[in-house]
Amino acid sequence: MISVHANTAAVGQLQIVAWEAISEGARRSATSTFYAETYQALQQDVELCRHVIVALLQQTSTIGQHLVRTDDVALVHSTTDGLATAVELISGTLPAGSRAAISKRYFASARLALTPLEEQGVKIVEVGSDEGQLAPAALADVPRLGMVVVDWVNHISGVRNEIGPLAEYCTNHSIPLVVDAVQGVGAIPLDFDIRYVDVLACGGHKWLRGPEGTGFLYLNRRFLEGRRQSRYGYRSLENPATFDVSFDQLRLADRARRIETGTLNTLGFVGLRAAIRQLLDYGPDAAFRKIHEIVSAVMAVLGKKAVQIVTPKGSDKHAGIVSFRCDYRPSVALAEQLGSKGVVVGVRRGLVRISPSYDCDVDFLCSVLSTTI
Repeated sequence: MISVHANTAAVGQLQIVAWEAISEGARRSATSTFYAETYQALQQDVELCRHVIVALLQQTSTIGQHLVRTDDVALVHSTTDGLATAVELISGTLPAGSRAAISKRYFASARLALTPLEEQGVKIVEVGSDEGQLAPAALADVPRLGMVVVDWVNHISGVRNEIGPLAEYCTNHSIPLVVDAVQGVGAIPLDFDIRYVDVLACGGHKWLRGPEGTGFLYLNRRFLEGRRQSRYGYRSLENPATFDVSFDQLRLADRARRIETGTLNTLGFVGLRAAIRQLLDYGPDAAFRKIHEIVSAVMAVLGKKAVQIVTPKGSDKHAGIVSFRCDYRPSVALAEQLGSKGVVVGVRRGLVRISPSYDCDVDFLCSVLSTTI
């Protein structure tokens, strides 16, 4: 039976090239001579992953060539891991009684990453619309605002936030801006200047189509200055392979990579590098156009049905997610019926959520939607 995976906003379908890279790395690591023959090459692939991440950020920018360097990017295990690291760096700089603003309907795991701030007396306040839209005007009403956390694309409604105006507001008021970009990177072009964002976190297992347990964290050089961290490890060093010198000769890495601590998911990042390389080879602009075409086609089908589409229309209002509710059928039951016909979708907060990647069979997807709903 033909099937399509239209649930990328949950977990993306692993790119075949990523699976092949992981499989080959695992096979070579299972030999008795792997440490001498394979291990260093795999570590080099991990480092090259950092380079393709930077290349992706630069090539998908719609606002000139961003000055993103490899030392602005740290490799992390997930979006939540990156956000928790950002909270750790900010923790202690926000006085008790100050407030951290987040957009509404924020992903629960990422919201939990802010818990340490609450434990030190910082109040977390949800602002903006119920669909997750956050504009500078909403921030102006928050007293003692010390930090802003926003998802670029809301994981439930699919609403796409304008990061540029938020970055300008936060820069003008010296407020750290943290962007959760996991539902945007790989689905839409970077439509804001990342140099005016303090922190950007992204997992590798959704729109980048890499394995779980991978991701990256962009840390603005301005933001990092004077920040103190509480965790260090060998990957925090300028040269992580330096083991045979005295402790006082060890030097911490400069910039973002110093927040990396212990051993990374080596094979995972080998796979992520292959997945991002595949996206770069395909052409990010072509992928973004294809996702937009698929989303538009899905909206056109749903527009003829007795459903309420929550995701706003307009290419600048959404990314790769279309969420809706059916007037006469529970969302879970509808999602199960679509799954039985070969279309895998998700359900979030009572909404059916469709999130197809660029290689989704749009004709099959729209045909099943048309005959099922």
